Amino acid sequence: MATKALLSLLLATIVSSALAQSPVDWQPLLDQQNLVLRQVVQALQLTRSGAGDTDACFDWYLDNQTAINEVYYTEYNLCVSAATAAKKLLSEQSALERQDLLDEGQSLCSALSACESFTDGLQFFQCYNEASSTKSPTLFNISVTSERIADKLKISYQAINDTERVCTTNARVKNVEDLSVSRAHLNNCLIGTWSPPETTDAATASTDTTTEATASTEAPPEATTASDAPTSEPSDGRQGLPEEDLFDFSYMTNMLQRKLNGRF
Repeated sequence: MATKALLSLLLATIVSSALAQSPVDWQPLLDQQNLVLRQVVQALQLTRSGAGDTDACFDWYLDNQTAINEVYYTEYNLCVSAATAAKKLLSEQSALERQDLLDEGQSLCSALSACESFTDGLQFFQCYNEASSTKSPTLFNISVTSERIADKLKISYQAINDTERVCTTNARVKNVEDLSVSRAHLNNCLIGTWSPPETTDAATASTDTTTEATASTEAPPEATTASDAPTSEPSDGRQGLPEEDLFDFSYMTNMLQRKLNGRF
């Protein structure tokens, strides 16, 4: 039991530091983990019997947290990706107007640059005066057109940003609700009023795979799954030493890091 509880404790600590700089808003997860820390401490202090059932609770909780946050990560990034794609589309749609302004700007610059060849002062300033007078309509058009397009894009970008904010907020609210339900299930599991559901995904996946390779589609009766295996860890003489469980930090950190590499 101490092993699973310590895994959860380390999970909250390591995830908090690892995800603090993530572009995705993981604050709901961190808030929920802070609440779960209290349950972990209570479990360490009050529960040294029934380790198998308690381990099953934390096993389910870790898997459920991973699944919830994978969904949140996907939904959050879909919101961001949609906003980025919408802005990119607007830029592509204004490509012709952009090129027109670039051409006019190049024409204006070329006319003024031509005056650099004059070394005589009078000729130089007369050239600039003539070029600026001739190209003044071009400069005015550049100013008016660029302002109009910029204002239009600004309004469109604001609408995209508003849509993205609503999208990410909805994803965040759903994530908070799912995390709250998960934490409630963990609490009920620890006090014995709720049990994790039976794992059937492995058997279902195996049946679907073998159906294509064999003529029979009947699944084996009562196939053994990972959830059927005993969850109680064999006694190694250390179960009476909670301090050793708690401070075997190097070994447990390595275990959790490998677990996190596959989950986050």
